[in-house]
Amino acid sequence: MTYLLIFDLRGRNSSSRQRLSRYLQREARRVQHSVWEFNSLRELRAAAELVKRAGGKVMAFSKYDEILLWLPQVRRLLKQMSNV
Repeated sequence: MTYLLIFDLRGRNSSSRQRLSRYLQREARRVQHSVWEFNSLRELRAAAELVKRAGGKVMAFSKYDEILLWLPQVRRLLKQMSNV
């Protein structure tokens, strides 16, 4: 199965950005700016954790347009959406 990772990274931690960039170039295929394609869910989760540690935001999808979120993320997103 193929997975897509979309992220927004605004942090200023350059070492975390470099670590993420190297990991993405090694384990994924770039689809578009900040959109990467993975063949393994394990690699996708590792990349999502690197983005999170660097202070970014992440969304992940399977090839079949299913959003892959953990329950705490769903709760957080619902809370943010209710404040808009």
